[in-house]
Amino acid sequence: MPSSLHSQEVLFVDCQTTGVNPAHSSLLELGWALGSAKKKTCTTRSFILQQPEGHKVPRRVQEITGITPGEWEMGLKAEAAFKKMFKEAKGSIPWIIHYAKFEKSFLTPFIKGSRKKTPWFCTYEISRRLLPQLSSHSIRAVSGHLGLPIGEMKRSIHHVEATYYIWCSLIEQLKEKEGITTFEDLKSWLDTKAPTKKGGRVYLITSETRLGFPDQPGNYHLKDCKGNVLYVGKATSLRSRVNSYFRGQKTKGSRLNELLAQVADIEVFPCATPLEAALLETDTIKRINPPYNRALKAQKKISFYCDRTLSPTSDTKECRYGPFSSSSWWLHFDLVTQASTLPEGMVAISEEGLTEDLVKQGVELLEKQFALRYCRGLPELKRWLALGFVDRVRNIREQEALKKIKPLEEAPAEEDLEASLELIPWTKERVARRLFRFMGGAAMRIHTARWLRRLATAEIIYQEGASQDKHTLKPFGAFKENVSILALDHVSVLRSELFRVLRQGGKVTLRWPNRTLKGKKLKRHFSPGYFDA
Repeated sequence: MPSSLHSQEVLFVDCQTTGVNPAHSSLLELGWALGSAKKKTCTTRSFILQQPEGHKVPRRVQEITGITPGEWEMGLKAEAAFKKMFKEAKGSIPWIIHYAKFEKSFLTPFIKGSRKKTPWFCTYEISRRLLPQLSSHSIRAVSGHLGLPIGEMKRSIHHVEATYYIWCSLIEQLKEKEGITTFEDLKSWLDTKAPTKKGGRVYLITSETRLGFPDQPGNYHLKDCKGNVLYVGKATSLRSRVNSYFRGQKTKGSRLNELLAQVADIEVFPCATPLEAALLETDTIKRINPPYNRALKAQKKISFYCDRTLSPTSDTKECRYGPFSSSSWWLHFDLVTQASTLPEGMVAISEEGLTEDLVKQGVELLEKQFALRYCRGLPELKRWLALGFVDRVRNIREQEALKKIKPLEEAPAEEDLEASLELIPWTKERVARRLFRFMGGAAMRIHTARWLRRLATAEIIYQEGASQDKHTLKPFGAFKENVSILALDHVSVLRSELFRVLRQGGKVTLRWPNRTLKGKKLKRHFSPGYFDA
């Protein structure tokens, strides 16, 4: 007798891994649930798994899963977790997995005996054929589009629940659209029906809603079907910016397509100027913490000042440099500048593969091609800063000669390197680029921090572009040693926006009780070298 999609009990499975290639990665978490569409509910289980001896879990994986070293050290062995799952899933019942092509490569080595004949069904492949006009078919996109938004954290228990919900929704549509009610029919349909190329995209939000927004600056909130804010953005024109997301059929990037598949409502907040919209955006992101915003979040960040030796301090009398915000960049910079020898400091920050010889070769490349002596200690760094390294770094970046330095110019972006789950090999070019960023970044950050303190206490009068309307911002308040990340980012965005206003031909005047800066004098101090003829 054919098995019914609606009443047949199935096993929903999801796993989290330490990478994308089973040859170099391992299972980090295993989750499952037994259930059927008829039951309307399922009970999920998940276990964090011990890692093979000597295996390292990439930092990026720890961030996106939230799983800590202590958790996997105390976790269950993979074989024991599978034994528990097989004990609950008696017989060769169907397995339902979202994007089974990936999961199967990690799960198959643990499946033995008669269970190798277990039928697998992929909700990703079903949704590609059944919902071809969806902008993305990732688990978050499909689940959110069908009515069950899931959180940002990648954990097996949440993905199992989402897979169950997707399965229940899809089999109803399979019956209605294709007349499919059994697993035998579903298998035949999957084997014979190829995924349709995406034509016109289908979104939950209507075009009438989008086209009704005002043509003025402001913030917009993209929301899911439950009213949760997925993304906060700023716009010079709310109508133009919001509609730009939904125009055209070309790919917009997997993350953006995933977001757009879930957007069921948009709320806008008009502002007087683009500058005010930018300030509102950073404050709102801190308050709401939307899952699809990456920049301007306050998570895991702190602010601090440094003393004369560029060491963090909480002594108000010793605060000379800052405020700065914590980041992996600062930790690396601090290790390098405090180390007794350069290779020792660089190797201390290393991912796997950074050697003393590579560091020395990187220093030689930096000094030869940039004609800059690398700082091997704090005294030399302070001399670089005192000699106006801010100007020199900016001039080097602007020169055509920089484009000819191919080993440095063509190196991958550092953020791309850090986001990768695979090991990126160290080269002398990458070392030189990292060292240049350390020293140039130090100079620019110190220069920027000085201006953040100044802007916080200034009255600001500005005009956007050719507009004749003047706008005034009152002093934000003096920065002290315990300045919050919200306040620090607020003034950082203000600085960037004032720089934009000047770059686009607008006017800015800064007023303090005993001083006024505007025109060419402001440009010369505000951003050395940039506005020079």
